[in-house]
Amino acid sequence: MYGIGLVLVLITTGGIVAYWGDKIGRRIGKKRLSLFGLRPRHTSIVITIITGILISTATLTILAVVSQDVRTALFGMKELQQALANSRQRLSVLKTELTQKSNEVGELSRAITQKTEEYRKLSEKLLVVQKERDEVSAEYRKIQLAYEKTSLELSQAQEKAAALRSQLAPLSEQVERLAAERDNLLRLKRHLEREISTLERERAQLQTGLESMIFGTVVYQADEIVLSTVISGKAELAEIQNELSFFLTQANNVAVMRGAKVEGKQGIALKLLEGNFDTASQIIAELADEVVVRLISMTNVVQGEPVLTYFQILPKTKIWSAGQTIAACQIDGRGGFHQIQLELMDFLYSINQLAISRGMVTDSEGNVGDLTLEAFQNALKEISQANDVVTVEAIATRDIWTTRLPLNLTLKISK
Repeated sequence: MYGIGLVLVLITTGGIVAYWGDKIGRRIGKKRLSLFGLRPRHTSIVITIITGILISTATLTILAVVSQDVRTALFGMKELQQALANSRQRLSVLKTELTQKSNEVGELSRAITQKTEEYRKLSEKLLVVQKERDEVSAEYRKIQLAYEKTSLELSQAQEKAAALRSQLAPLSEQVERLAAERDNLLRLKRHLEREISTLERERAQLQTGLESMIFGTVVYQADEIVLSTVISGKAELAEIQNELSFFLTQANNVAVMRGAKVEGKQGIALKLLEGNFDTASQIIAELADEVVVRLISMTNVVQGEPVLTYFQILPKTKIWSAGQTIAACQIDGRGGFHQIQLELMDFLYSINQLAISRGMVTDSEGNVGDLTLEAFQNALKEISQANDVVTVEAIATRDIWTTRLPLNLTLKISK
């Protein structure tokens, strides 16, 4: 509607201007007027030209007043062309950026596809690891049940041993009374002692035979130390791992000598809990000091079977100071030389176990002490000569650290 109205206005304006131009031209022609000294005919032509100019001028003026686009076309064409060129240049840049972004999108799509494939593979590995974890958990439950069963059997065996000892005590007192009455009974006492020793050996052999019948020859008990050593955590991680590997080799040789083995692998007797090697290496490195490293049997091991093991890491600790009493016991010096010897050996064994329980390193035979044969014999003689109940104290001769062998001690005997 706006365009139609504009056209009508232009037609009307052109018609009015042409009408008045023609009217003026006729009057000038009739009156034969002259402008600027021209002839009437030429004056009429000038009037017609001026009328045409006025029509064009009026048309352009009206269009310029009414339409912004016409004004822009008449007076802003250069700016419009420059803006168009800038727009085309910007369009070209945007097309280049669009192509670049499209390439980036393609690369991202390929990366997403690759990551998706990696995620799928990782998911498959996770399923495998979870399955292995479930199998290890089932194996651990079996080991736990075996451990509980063995603990119960050990408790029962200890009760039987205590009952046997309580039965031996009256016999020893009876032998002492017979020895005091007559010399010939002394010979009988010695004979009985030899018989008791023989019976003890036979009992041990029978017990071992019974265990062999039930389980086979047991070469390691559950939680038994296969081997222990001292490793410094101040070294580099690689050096720590090398020392652990050498330690495992030594422990494997000990286990092979005791009759353990992995089926199908010549000269191999140990199986280490999965991931335990790296964990132990990291713990030693983090402690950054000397530590006691023990290789522990997880279950009872029968001859011909592998030893399932794990590392036990114990920090360096001072467990007794020089002059401190490690342990004490009472021994009856009237009990006879053989009985005194057994009780003193039990006392020393208990000290050995106490030191181990506090984290002390052991030698290849599982011992920590260093009591000379002469000191042991002197203690036996002193207890026997006391002819009474005496107190035996084990006293540390130096500071005792878990990472340093041997456990130096002296025996103090008092009534």
